[in-house]
This record gives sequence, C-alpha cells and structure tokens, in this order.
Amino acid sequence: GGPKGRIAERNAAFPDLTVEILDLFAAGERVVTHLVWRGAHTGTYGGVAPTGARVAVRDIAIWRFAGDTVVEISTLQDQFGLLAQVGVLPAGTRAA
Repeated sequence: GGPKGRIAERNAAFPDLTVEILDLFAAGERVVTHLVWRGAHTGTYGGVAPTGARVAVRDIAIWRFAGDTVVEISTLQDQFGLLAQVGVLPAGTRAA
C-alpha cells in the first residue's frame, strides 16, 4: 500500500514507463512537480486489465520535507484522461 505500492503497481502495469518533468518549483519546505508519464498499458492497473494502449498521463505532486525527509505527499493525477486512453470510458465521454 501507500505511495510505494502505487508506484510499484504503475511500474508493473507500464514496464516501459517514462517520466518527463514539465515544471519543478521549490518554496520553503515544499517541492512541486508537474510531470507527464507515458507507457504502454501491458499489466493490470487500478483494477483495469491490460489493453496495450499507449498513454500519456499528467500528474502534479506536492512533496513536503522536514529536513531531508519527505513527510507528506499530495498528488493530482488525470485519472479521467487515463481511463479514456485505455478505453474504459465510452467514446465521446467528457469531463464535466
């Protein structure tokens, strides 16, 4: 479980995964990354069986540090976009 478990599941489901950091900001005890990860959906992810679809998913993560230790992580990931790209959502479905 937790962040390490989610990362392990993502890496297993998208073994060719690459990450591109679009923006990186630091202020005080926080670091913010805006990134896009890409890969082929070849393993189960979030309960969705492999589709073989290539995806590009945007993610924003806020990391809070106490010294050299990460004490909190908040993330926003485009799950809607991911589900659309792997064909789970019906064609023409759009975000509200």
